[in-house]
Amino acid sequence: MNWTQALARLFALFGFILIVWTTSDQIFNLAVPAPASIHAKEITQSVKGPNTPALNIPSQPSEEDDLFANFSSRWPAEAIYLEGVRICIDPGHGGQAHRLNFKRGPTGFREAVANLRVSLFLRDLLQKAGARVTLTRDRDVDLSLAKRAQIANETSELFLSIHHNASSNPSRNYTSVWYHADLEHRPAAIDLGSHILTSLINHLGLSPTPLLSTGLLSDYLIYPGKGFGVLRHLRIPGVLSESSFHSNPEEEKRLANLQYNKREAWGLFLGLVSYVAEGRPKAKLLRADRKQAVFSIDDGLIARGGWGSKPVRLFHSLTRVESQRPDGTWIPTPFRIDLKTARLICLFSEDIHPRPNRLRITIVNMHKHHNFPRIFELDP
Repeated sequence: MNWTQALARLFALFGFILIVWTTSDQIFNLAVPAPASIHAKEITQSVKGPNTPALNIPSQPSEEDDLFANFSSRWPAEAIYLEGVRICIDPGHGGQAHRLNFKRGPTGFREAVANLRVSLFLRDLLQKAGARVTLTRDRDVDLSLAKRAQIANETSELFLSIHHNASSNPSRNYTSVWYHADLEHRPAAIDLGSHILTSLINHLGLSPTPLLSTGLLSDYLIYPGKGFGVLRHLRIPGVLSESSFHSNPEEEKRLANLQYNKREAWGLFLGLVSYVAEGRPKAKLLRADRKQAVFSIDDGLIARGGWGSKPVRLFHSLTRVESQRPDGTWIPTPFRIDLKTARLICLFSEDIHPRPNRLRITIVNMHKHHNFPRIFELDP
């Protein structure tokens, strides 16, 4: 064999090694399309990708320790209020296993895998409760942020994007939940986020105190004036959870454990349960003319009946009605409210408060939950 043949074989060998090196994550991960019905326990992780040492996944607990093995002993009675609720679950990231050390923990475990596992476990819990669940992805594929929001807007009434955080400080590890813009943008999202944050902290034990004043944070803190793309494009109440830090070495090991993924999903599930159990207020435009607009108002609780369910339990002092001016600003508008008949009447006058094209209604129930939607178009 002459030197030319030897060189050709060397280049061929190098090419084969390069192909294996760049595709190993796709071969052993989720990039191969999964069956239509995929379960979290089927998701395995190889970290033989570029510059990532092998991950020593901890042994799994026995079936007797399985969080989901016996629902009857811990299933919340309030889960009945999830029946029929349309919820979109968004497993963050995905489809980028080939990228060098992208969204990986210290030993290479991928955040996208943890996000998907938790989301699938959460889907199963929600469906057991009768919720109608949409997943933005059920396999290792990448979707644009706008596409994820579009799926949610077209299918659902609540949205949760599931993530795990990272920091250059390996000791950092706490739970945070993020809402879009400011408190006035969509108060119902603040209500939702508060329940999810409290439940996650209760089940994972990763309080942000005293590092942060609260773990419920605006995405404007990260991207001033823009926020997270997936939340910015939403037209329904939604939040993004960062349950823990995959950059923390001990937390990375826990995230690789299926039982720990189930614990997180359980915490998210109970947060959603407690949110819907405390009611989602609604206002509905019944009719409008030049002098008034009449709305029905609902505290999100009255339809359940029972002792004390009437009249609607809304804070009169926290009710607001605002009209939008041509310049886009909002001004207070006179109204009267009758809790016994569950009616709110907005009052117009040609000289002082002329009939607007848009009204913004804010009602708050006894659990301090806000209505959605809040903005109503009045016919010309």
